[in-house]
Amino acid sequence: MTAPSPRAIPAASGRTTGVSAAQQAALLKAALAQVGSYLNSHGQSLELSVDAQSYHRVVIVRDAQTGTVIRQMPSAELLRIADALGTNSNALIDLTA
Repeated sequence: MTAPSPRAIPAASGRTTGVSAAQQAALLKAALAQVGSYLNSHGQSLELSVDAQSYHRVVIVRDAQTGTVIRQMPSAELLRIADALGTNSNALIDLTA
């Protein structure tokens, strides 16, 4: 696999500049396949999904034999915080004294 061109590397903002959405999807798919192959060789599996409430992309690393979640990015807690912030701007502030 060849390395992506420098213009295909995401900028600090997390956005890829100079690359179409289709090219970004292809780069992501190739990167996930490469990581997935590595994890499979170490007894782990990789899942990519979209959270139903927040529509954030979620990456889950599981133990291939037991199905136990080893790591989830972003974490379930962070997804709940994002959901709370989306519905209530004061969700992280306790307004009672």
